[in-house]
Amino acid sequence: MKHSLLVLIPLVFASNALATNYTEEIERITVLGVKEPMLDSIQLDDVTNKAAGDLGEQLREFNGVSSGRQGGRGFSPVIRGQQNSQLNVLLDGGIISGACPSGMDHSTSYATVGYDKITVIKGNQSVLYGAGGSGGSIFIERERPELMESGLTGKIDMTATSNSGRRKLSADVATGNDSGYIRIFGSTEQQNDYYQDGDGNDFSSGYNGKNGGIVMGFDLTPDTNVELSYEGVRDRDIFYTIKHAMDTPRADSDSWRFKLTQSINSGPFHTLELNAYSSDVEHLMDDYSVRDRWKYMRMKGLSMSNTSGGKIQGIATLGNAEVTLGMEYLNNYSDGTHLMDNGSEELDESNFRLYALEWPGVRQEEYGTFGEADITLDNKNSMRLGLRIDRNFVEATKADGEIIAYKKPIYLYNKYYNSDTTKVDETNIGAVLGFNHQLDADQALNMYITRSVVSADAGQRFRAISMHGSNWIGNPDLKAETHNQLELGWQQGNAEQNMAVSVFYDKVADYILQYRLESSQPHSIRHAVLQKNVDATLYGMEAELTQPLFENWRFRSSLSLTIGRYNSKGDDYLPQIAPISSVNTLDWHTDNWSAGMSWELAAKQSRANTDSGLDAGKTAGYGLINLFGSYNASKALAFGGGINNLLDKTYALHLNKASDSYLTEAEQVNEPGREFWVNANWKF
Repeated sequence: MKHSLLVLIPLVFASNALATNYTEEIERITVLGVKEPMLDSIQLDDVTNKAAGDLGEQLREFNGVSSGRQGGRGFSPVIRGQQNSQLNVLLDGGIISGACPSGMDHSTSYATVGYDKITVIKGNQSVLYGAGGSGGSIFIERERPELMESGLTGKIDMTATSNSGRRKLSADVATGNDSGYIRIFGSTEQQNDYYQDGDGNDFSSGYNGKNGGIVMGFDLTPDTNVELSYEGVRDRDIFYTIKHAMDTPRADSDSWRFKLTQSINSGPFHTLELNAYSSDVEHLMDDYSVRDRWKYMRMKGLSMSNTSGGKIQGIATLGNAEVTLGMEYLNNYSDGTHLMDNGSEELDESNFRLYALEWPGVRQEEYGTFGEADITLDNKNSMRLGLRIDRNFVEATKADGEIIAYKKPIYLYNKYYNSDTTKVDETNIGAVLGFNHQLDADQALNMYITRSVVSADAGQRFRAISMHGSNWIGNPDLKAETHNQLELGWQQGNAEQNMAVSVFYDKVADYILQYRLESSQPHSIRHAVLQKNVDATLYGMEAELTQPLFENWRFRSSLSLTIGRYNSKGDDYLPQIAPISSVNTLDWHTDNWSAGMSWELAAKQSRANTDSGLDAGKTAGYGLINLFGSYNASKALAFGGGINNLLDKTYALHLNKASDSYLTEAEQVNEPGREFWVNANWKF
């Protein structure tokens, strides 16, 4: 079934229509021409902090977005206290699913080179970008290259950092003409095994990566465009947190994507798009290859997650409405095993035996259909109506599978939940109602009332491992989360000078909450990490200001706050929610020079949920000063540099490495101390 979407290709020719490209879809969100506070985008060439080694870390530049650290790789983005399946993450229009049951890799970790732009939508604004997405959507995009008169364009980029010792060299080259292009990109990077925090303590961060890919785009006719792409990521020797029992000697992904567009000049439908994709991810963890840390028996976890799917949609103009109708398909198969040897002094792979089916062959198929209309009511008012229906089928195909020791998954489900469920069938309905009102030429108000449904992921529902003195057991009978949200926004200004504020309230039925069940019995499992449904509430706000001061000087400020509670009790806080934070930036720029300083502030987070095994505890507030600058030596050559954490503060974000089957307690991971970085970029 992995490549079953490819059979839809002939439908495109039969329908004789064209879809807009993905960037055009996103731009349609700004109906009235002013920046909405819930949407932000940045060109990757323009990011301020080029020291970030993982795209999940780079996303911290967006107001209201944070991410937890567990080493130099595997940063998991969080928007408004929501992460993983609560976010829709699309890489060049496709989906890549992390392959580690313990969450050591995230889809953004596999977006390493050849991307041009990141767009973040906070909250739920549209039904077009997949099921769920209650917390928001992240689009990591490639754009069609702008070729020089010679038919060639490209860039070579180099970055180096001091503390973490990161070194990255990347190249991105395209050639072609008005009818088509070929784009080839690749990178090699590495990072020191450890960095030091402000107190000189070592924290794991090492990895080596070699990544690359190719994109081919062709205009078959003036109205027909085809794009094919392949991308491969080969990460090696990834160091994770010091307390974690295992590292990753190998993390591989292979992704293929196909896009086709064609236009027609008659009938209500003027565009149609087909997008098909496939991604295979493999992840290996052990305690002896990267660092020799085994004591009694060697262990390793081998897992994979294969995802395929696609979307076909048509766009029509009906009177004063732009209407999008479409269908979507998703297929994912996740399998994870845990193996141990007999403790022999010499390593012998034949001595490893299967001890746990951590992901017991979890297969998911999802069929979605959706419709959305952007309606212009008059020259000051517009609205959006959207409806989405998804059929979701999930099965643990190996829940009754044989293993050498410990318990079958079906036994663990029955023991902790009195459940023998191995198959799930859901019908989920999402909806969007949005209003936009233009107050004057520079000010606008908007409001969104939305419903989104988030299904439990493979780990929450079917993960099953009983080892190392603890159990980590998914709940097969979990209900899908239902998010009913209200969002209000106001924005004023233009690209040079603007202000924006948004507030949101999210009432969640059947929020999926992790919790720990402690055992008081001697000689028994110490605790079990389990899942349950609760009623929850998330609410908060974001604010942004950009203000020119005088010639060549600019001040920017941002503020974000999210609070999450469940069961309507004042002290029952949801885990892994960042405290109130602010970033204030003063910068100066001319045609060839720029320099700036940012002041990052985060309050103490006292709303911690240690019972979940997700929060390590309360965290202290902090303030950081960062310096950055750049010099354009010519139109083609630019240099940049900076100092992160100038005062060498010791601090940690509240978002931390959660406990899992190999790490019995959540671990707070300090961020790097003072770090110098330099960057050189040559475009041709």
